[in-house]
Amino acid sequence: MSMINFNLDDGKERQPLPAGDYHIKVSQSDLRPSDGQKRPRIVIGLEVIGPASEGFMLFTGLSLPKEGDEEHVLNDGRTMHEFLLSLVKEAAIALGVDYSKKGFNTDDFIGRESIVSVALQTGDDGVERNNVTRWRAL
Repeated sequence: MSMINFNLDDGKERQPLPAGDYHIKVSQSDLRPSDGQKRPRIVIGLEVIGPASEGFMLFTGLSLPKEGDEEHVLNDGRTMHEFLLSLVKEAAIALGVDYSKKGFNTDDFIGRESIVSVALQTGDDGVERNNVTRWRAL
């Protein structure tokens, strides 16, 4: 066992970015099972580029469809399957990632840049967090 000689109470709590549009570069992209929803997710690390928030890291997830999502119809008439794939497609197009009917490689997201719209969202724990709501090409 290693003893870490720091008082963690001396750490300053991270504040979320103000809502707005940000130029980002993808620093990581991993496929992971989703907690609670039983859906796999693409977890993406985004580094903010630009003078206002240079180097700030955001993390977002894009859920992938699971079995049964084809039958779950949303209020707008799309199925959950179609809705989730549309969110992934929006990110892929904004980042310039090639995809086909056979799929795509999540590693192709890494190093790509786009503009993301970021909102503030209060979690069940009362903590404000950033939420990526939209992807657009540069």
